[in-house]
Amino acid sequence: MNNKEPSLIDKMVGQLLRKRRRELKLTQEELGEIIGLAFQQIQKYERGANRIPAGRLYEFATALGVDISYFYQDAAATLDQQPVSTQTETPKDGFEISREGKRMLKAFERIECDAVRSRISTFIVGLAETELSKVE
Repeated sequence: MNNKEPSLIDKMVGQLLRKRRRELKLTQEELGEIIGLAFQQIQKYERGANRIPAGRLYEFATALGVDISYFYQDAAATLDQQPVSTQTETPKDGFEISREGKRMLKAFERIECDAVRSRISTFIVGLAETELSKVE
């Protein structure tokens, strides 16, 4: 996963931001005015579409009257539910993924079933080997 993309924890933090804002009966516009952001950015944070920078999260905690740890209250349980990655190889220096490759990787990451992911991987490897044998 690209380290700039929101993780499961980032999405959880966004959900807690929304929950606390609603508890205080604030609109996204009102919270945005307090923090100095457009409501659209608040919306992106709450949906988990954008990661919340540490300094901004501190501002949210202060504005919403909670300790910053509020946003991480369920982080350990959430991480425990995450499947452990078995990937051990890293790409060689200079390796770049094409636009189509990135698109495929993003789609592949959304597949939650390990069996389906395994079948797709097997299919792609087999397809690539077939294509290579045609060239040789």
